[in-house]
Amino acid sequence: FVSATAPLAAFTAGGLFVKLDRTMPDYRNISIAITVIHTLALHLEICSMLTSAMLVHTIVRLCDSEVVRWQRNHRVLIQLPMLKFASGVGVRAGTEYHGAFRDAR
Repeated sequence: FVSATAPLAAFTAGGLFVKLDRTMPDYRNISIAITVIHTLALHLEICSMLTSAMLVHTIVRLCDSEVVRWQRNHRVLIQLPMLKFASGVGVRAGTEYHGAFRDAR
């Protein structure tokens, strides 16, 4: 999970950043909320990428005998990049669904 989430998160964050740069069609409360949620998704993807990079940096510095012990003691930390990535994708899917629904009306 650690090394697989970094490129996926970087790619997704890039797409989110490009879409965040556009102007919203109106300034009602729902548009402001969608922009805030979109920014949250961008944050989750970048945070996933950075957490994954930090974990890879830490694991590479360990000797082979320490890796198994470190993995047993840090199970939640190892799953954190994937959890953040999945949360960001879920939040992004929600904003995309809302945008498609709004455009269809």
